[in-house]
Amino acid sequence: LSAKLNKPVITCVFGSRWVVEYFLKDSYRYKIPVMAQISHAIKAFKFMYDFSKSNKNLNINTEI
Repeated sequence: LSAKLNKPVITCVFGSRWVVEYFLKDSYRYKIPVMAQISHAIKAFKFMYDFSKSNKNLNINTEI
């Protein structure tokens, strides 16, 4: 993929085999590309991190 697109490729490993099966199952069932699912997951994690960080700046104790 890196050679084909002439861009670096980042591989994220989220955990065990069931996570991969979860992504592949939904990809097949709903015709959603795996990379789109991973992209949305990364955006969600970033949102949760930013939300937690902003609450700490406001001295609000929120755990995610």
